[in-house]
Amino acid sequence: MEALVVSAKQRIADLGRKMVSSGLVAGTWGNISVFIRQEGLVVVTPSGMDYDKIQAEDMVVVDLDGKLIEGSRKASSETPLHLAIYRARPDVTGVVHTHSEVASSFAVVRQRIEPVVEDAAMLVGGAVEVAEYALQVPRI
Repeated sequence: MEALVVSAKQRIADLGRKMVSSGLVAGTWGNISVFIRQEGLVVVTPSGMDYDKIQAEDMVVVDLDGKLIEGSRKASSETPLHLAIYRARPDVTGVVHTHSEVASSFAVVRQRIEPVVEDAAMLVGGAVEVAEYALQVPRI
């Protein structure tokens, strides 16, 4: 179990830095999690940390109920959303939430993102749907 958690923490830290360098997030916006289904544990980014400074040891580990298992920081404020996705979708083992300018623009106008090239259609499986804005995550 420990090796899976350690690996997930490092992968998330690396991905956070990559998101910043790719322009997908700025500062502390967005969040990332990995669900280690066989252990029932979720490794999630901490709240309020710049992704260009984040390290593996900054990650927070919670269970599917959001109970803190490991970590000295506060979990992302959007952890309940990640947990709801994991409970509802047994095929999902990771969530990457960004605030890219392009994706945010589509969300504001509530327009789904159509795959423009064949590669995108194959990788994503079709259009990316946009959910209506909600202040609370519904309990699934």
